[in-house]
Amino acid sequence: MLKVIRTLDCGSCPISSTAFSSNGRLFATASEDGVIRLWHPNETLPPQKFRHEEVYCVTFSPNNELLISASEDDDWTNVKNRTVQEKLEGYFYPVVFSPDSTIQASRLTNGDVELRGAMNKTLKEPLRIKRKHEMLDGWPEVTELAFSPDMTLLAYKYDNGTLKLYEMSSEKINIYFGHKDSVIALAFSQDGGMMASASYDGTIRLQNMEQAGDMFELQGSRVHSPKFSPDGKLLASASSDDQIRLWDIAERKLLYEIKATGTIGALTFSSDSIRVGVYNSQAQSSYKIDICEITRE
Repeated sequence: MLKVIRTLDCGSCPISSTAFSSNGRLFATASEDGVIRLWHPNETLPPQKFRHEEVYCVTFSPNNELLISASEDDDWTNVKNRTVQEKLEGYFYPVVFSPDSTIQASRLTNGDVELRGAMNKTLKEPLRIKRKHEMLDGWPEVTELAFSPDMTLLAYKYDNGTLKLYEMSSEKINIYFGHKDSVIALAFSQDGGMMASASYDGTIRLQNMEQAGDMFELQGSRVHSPKFSPDGKLLASASSDDQIRLWDIAERKLLYEIKATGTIGALTFSSDSIRVGVYNSQAQSSYKIDICEITRE
């Protein structure tokens, strides 16, 4: 069942994006009016607010020190100091950080993908590792990016279901097909041995990274937000039918599913719990999100 930990009042404008920090201690919401709210889900503190242009998505760095808001002009936000650090011209959704939080991959407004330095350890100056555009292939339809844990691969996907892996050292590109519709989300297991791709075709395809071509499918309904457990044995997923499913990867079977009371947003999988942000469908004059924890009776 879903246990509501806290309900967040996100104002009178529709919510465009949500995100958990990797440690689950912070939760970010973005509204269509450009207001970003930074919450502490476990506390009753009011949110810290930042105002931008229209925001398409918010993303935390893995070290939980930076938050980037993706729009036509991205902003770095220093989570520790609660200040906007830098405005980045010409960037667009999606945006993803490398596992060590030093590199940012983003689609540019011209459709290319660029790798550049994120903030350095002092969080005062941007570190520009690569200033040139990484012309991975020039298609404008890149809509999701993910680094492998060892930072040797950058996975990216297209609206037509094509999935590609870019090898960082050799610049070689491997192409994978199989999904019949757009790929919505990508995720690597923490040891880098598995990669999951979720699609509007209702499937999650799992790729064994050590055995190319060893793929199998898990069934859902317009699946999004796949998350591996820290030990890589389980996979949690959310679907457009408002169902949260937990899968046993080795057995390739569904363990259980839980019906949410509203639209499922962000999902995070820690060592001892699964938390989700559920858009409260009962709200009338304001848009609210329930921070819920999955418990088994």
